Amino acid sequence: MSITAKEAEIIEEMDLFGDWQEKFGYVIDHGKALPAMEDALRVDENIVHGCQNKVYIVSAFDGTLVHYTADSEAQIPRGLLSMLIRVFENEKPEDILTADLQFIDKAGIRDNLSMQRSNGLEAMIRRMKMEAAKYIKN
Repeated sequence: MSITAKEAEIIEEMDLFGDWQEKFGYVIDHGKALPAMEDALRVDENIVHGCQNKVYIVSAFDGTLVHYTADSEAQIPRGLLSMLIRVFENEKPEDILTADLQFIDKAGIRDNLSMQRSNGLEAMIRRMKMEAAKYIKN
């Protein structure tokens, strides 16, 4: 499934909810499905700077596709991470780098985050793209 198709799924799912309380409940529930990160990966080099809460992101590459492991101590960032992983997981590095992530605005996510959380979301996206960039051969 393409990044665009995954984004469309998320937009469609979020449209099912009537208000932002329900939508944030969806984001939080999404985060509950995110597997816990091993303690060995919770090191300074994996911290995403610019987030209000501690957020960790690491990646792996199987020669074709990028795979992410991520976690946060807070529910909303954890849910946002889970959604980003859903969109970026098992994608080519080039596709991750060129993705514009329209679902964030089309689903109204950015409009309903505090400035700090919005900045943190942007930091997560930058980090995930930076991780993908490591795997592109020049």
